Amino acid sequence: MHTCLYPNPEGKTPAVWLTNIGHRPITDLLDNVEAFLDEASRHSSNSVPRLALPAVGTAAGGYVEDKGMVFDSLVPFLIQYAATHPVDIVLVTFQHKHYAAAQRARKRIDNSADTTGTPLWNFGPRSEDLSHLSSELAKACASDQLVPFIGAGISAAAGVPSWQALLDELFIQAQVGNEADLLAFRKLDVRDQASLIRQSIGNEDDYYRAISSQIGRERHSLSHGLLASLGTTENVTTNYDELFELACKGPDSELAVLPYEPVERDRDHRWLLKLHGSLRQPADMVFTRDDYLGLPNRAGALFGLVQAMLLTRHMFFVGYSLSDESFHKVLHEVRAARRGTSRKVARNKQQAQLGTALVLYPDPFFHKLFEQDLNIVPVAEPDEDTSIAERRFEIFLDHLAYQAVDVSPFLLDPTYAAMLDPAEQKASELLSELHENLDPGPMGIALRSVLRRFGSPDRP
Repeated sequence: MHTCLYPNPEGKTPAVWLTNIGHRPITDLLDNVEAFLDEASRHSSNSVPRLALPAVGTAAGGYVEDKGMVFDSLVPFLIQYAATHPVDIVLVTFQHKHYAAAQRARKRIDNSADTTGTPLWNFGPRSEDLSHLSSELAKACASDQLVPFIGAGISAAAGVPSWQALLDELFIQAQVGNEADLLAFRKLDVRDQASLIRQSIGNEDDYYRAISSQIGRERHSLSHGLLASLGTTENVTTNYDELFELACKGPDSELAVLPYEPVERDRDHRWLLKLHGSLRQPADMVFTRDDYLGLPNRAGALFGLVQAMLLTRHMFFVGYSLSDESFHKVLHEVRAARRGTSRKVARNKQQAQLGTALVLYPDPFFHKLFEQDLNIVPVAEPDEDTSIAERRFEIFLDHLAYQAVDVSPFLLDPTYAAMLDPAEQKASELLSELHENLDPGPMGIALRSVLRRFGSPDRP
């Protein structure tokens, strides 16, 4: 076994460990994975180390023709290791088939607990509420009704500063005043703070570069990855950064970014609506009071789309404070459109609500303000540590992704055959035979399109 730490003297990126996994029996492969987990855990300064690894051995590592066996061996091993060690393990997959196979291997294990009797997902004191919410959101996701609305809190885990922290840093960079003036600066509305910064910097290019230098990141957070794995067709954000786009990248994944790219009607792909602009188009970024005042005229169609989704979908707010003035205008107009109609026919309050907001802690006044429109669900109790609340937030997203996953994409791929149970093997054989005998006519084309969802090879 050879496991070593790749030099990372600056410490600005995650530590990288190298271990030998190529062309060896599965038991040896798992031994080397264990060596990595042991060594990396010991060198971590975190109370709960977070370790990530790819689907080892499934490409050039020797098991490209038997990937199913790897997932059926690796996933239970990782679950068992995490149950007996104080560590979080992230198995990173880069293809739909890999992801589906990993989640399928998870589902073979008792959903409630691992072999030690430890719950696979620990939701803490709010376990009942969070488990129920996860199930409801997973149903909405499976029916293509869930729309994540991604706020700045999701990017904070990737090192992107909060809104006020960004303004503070730009205040110093732009020399708006000295540090003694910072307290008075913070008393201004954040839009006016941004306007002062814009005036002080002057040059437009310098202004955009100053913002980009603070927000731009090369690595997305775990929450970005978990949200991307939901596979939701429609997604919304007020973030300038491109971290969700990065998390959605893959050889079999396409994401159109509105309003900068078209959603092609004859293609099956996802899209992300960016309401406040993007780093790729800095002139569109909504930052100052003037930017906000001009938003209805410049981006009215985009907010109309959000209103339509609020009325027809279930919006899932994550990392979003709901304090944005333009969002309040959208919500006000939706309330007016619904007044006297849906609230009368809804069977209960939850049906009348427009969506769900997942927050870290309970806030009675915040809940009171939005209770008619949103189901506000905290993940932690007021006295729990922030690191616990943030970790539980990620655990919830993992559980949601697990429940919402479509495990069918690898069914007809023979390299995953080892992980199919007898009924699935029979179904795979019958569908493969059907695929082989389809004629080239319209019915054959339509059926091939359906079978492609199950991992069938593309053939003329």
